Amino acid sequence: MTFDVNKPLSTRDGREVRIYETDRNAAFPIAGAFKNGVGEWSPLQWRADGKYVNDSAIESSLDLVNKPEPRKVLQWPVQHYKTLADVLGEQGYVIAAVAMRELVAAVEKQG
Repeated sequence: MTFDVNKPLSTRDGREVRIYETDRNAAFPIAGAFKNGVGEWSPLQWRADGKYVNDSAIESSLDLVNKPEPRKVLQWPVQHYKTLADVLGEQGYVIAAVAMRELVAAVEKQG
């Protein structure tokens, strides 16, 4: 997974993060703070890939991750009909009504 320090961030477990610097020493160039369990900001440093632990194979709850981008909701135009006859037309409404009566009769017959 790619990591971009210029996009919105959080810790792996969802805590808020503030980034102060991204060009510190070679081992941990990202300096910032995360909101701890009591709501205070705790300073921390991360590797260039956002890892908190120096071993890239280990995942930590304090690793930096990019927040997921919100999904776009598409809105489609919706035609609102007043009655079934408006949808089907008069002839279609009659056919639907007859079919519904036959369906109800068949269900009642099966008991």
